[in-house]
Amino acid sequence: MQKANPPKIDSRRMVRSTLLGQHSHPTSIGTQVHIYERDGALIARGCYQGKPFGVTLGKSPVDAQPRLCQLVAELDNGSFVPPSDRRHRRLRKPTRSKLTARQLFDDFLDDRRKHCGRKTADTYLTRLMPILDFLEQPRNRKRWPLAEDIDRTCLLELRAYLITREVTRNGRAGAAPKPMSPRQIQNCLETLRTAINWALRADVRKLPVDLRNPVSQDLIGQPIQKDPLRKAAVPLEVRIRIAQQMDLWELTHLSALLILPLRHDDHSGALISDVDWTAKTLSIGTRFDGSDFTKARVSYSIPIHPLLLQLWSICADRRPDGVLFRTPKSCRKPTTKDRTKFSSRREVEVHVAAVLQSCNADDVQTEYDRKGVIRKCFTKIGGMSPSDVGRALTRLFNRASLPDGIYPYQLKGSTSQSMRESGVPHLELRYLTGHAVNDIMSEYVGLNPEPHMARYYESVMPLLNAIRDRAKSLGLFLDDHDRNDADVSAPNSVRRTVS
Repeated sequence: MQKANPPKIDSRRMVRSTLLGQHSHPTSIGTQVHIYERDGALIARGCYQGKPFGVTLGKSPVDAQPRLCQLVAELDNGSFVPPSDRRHRRLRKPTRSKLTARQLFDDFLDDRRKHCGRKTADTYLTRLMPILDFLEQPRNRKRWPLAEDIDRTCLLELRAYLITREVTRNGRAGAAPKPMSPRQIQNCLETLRTAINWALRADVRKLPVDLRNPVSQDLIGQPIQKDPLRKAAVPLEVRIRIAQQMDLWELTHLSALLILPLRHDDHSGALISDVDWTAKTLSIGTRFDGSDFTKARVSYSIPIHPLLLQLWSICADRRPDGVLFRTPKSCRKPTTKDRTKFSSRREVEVHVAAVLQSCNADDVQTEYDRKGVIRKCFTKIGGMSPSDVGRALTRLFNRASLPDGIYPYQLKGSTSQSMRESGVPHLELRYLTGHAVNDIMSEYVGLNPEPHMARYYESVMPLLNAIRDRAKSLGLFLDDHDRNDADVSAPNSVRRTVS
């Protein structure tokens, strides 16, 4: 006769249990705390202010006993908050933390990911990894096992470790190692100070309240101050030499960076509709209902020289709207034109809204993530990324035989210095370079950048002539529009003399 199978035990079933030798534990307010066990965890159940509650104490009696004593004390003094109500409270429950540095950094990066976006969280992770490499060495783990054990002695040895640490460019394993730069060491220590300050906040409280942040300013050091008497890294004569080395795509897509103080992010994200061909201006700022914005979250408009407008009309390539500056591959492939062509600004906005709606909720948690999705959308339809701009300029610098140590972003400082030397006032210069005009005079005096930009264009006329000559040698016929009152209201009017 076949034996019957024994009944299966439901691990989720609540069964009576004991803790500290008894099942029920009384309190001074008359509430009884009963001990149960479910799925290997000890649970305290009872009724508080007419509502039932359940609190998970722990997996083992060793962990559950201190939590039970704390629960009884909270019920006695009236500070108990049921778990169902705790999640709606703004302040965390104060507990003495026993977090290691890895656990603390993990919580900090998770908070930064949800508050500042993925890019900022990745930057902080890069800066905290050398600190973890130091703290998790066997000898150091014994001396400073917890995050709250980090003291000045630990930081002094950490700084000495970072000074002697060798790194490779962009983390590439095959690159030549070199000592970590002083600026990156300061970035690592500043990020550690930020993480500890975050953990000490009253609404976070992952470290004891009486702990003082050991990362002081004298340990971090003062940042290296730039020489106020320094010369432009890429002066006008060097920019002229760069323009003479440009090919057709570089001349139409990158020549504006030799003249205008544009960030690579603002340049690569420009749309055709951002250019007012009649008023001869380029508008940069908040777009798509606030989902796309500049670094300083300001909007500004730059008067554009007619020569640049003629070059940009080639970039537009008879497209009503879409990304203005495209990659060389997108310009060469005829099928890409249809993919990057939009009939109006409204059609671009509808496309961007559809892309945002299709994103995973985990990928878009902040406004910075939204901006990243939009810029990635531009690159998928053939647009340039800031990295594409930097790599193209680096190739130009090498072709023009610029010395080592000159990097593409220094073009913004060089063009800004040329604008200042041409007589552009301070407030207008801040506005035209995309910075916030935080000055009391901006409350009383309006800005008028047009006449100052006209004088600036006159001061860089040798560069404009070099661009025009290079365009002619490449087979482009550009009209002689040197005056700002010239009419360039019709884009795509540039004629090519050679195919």
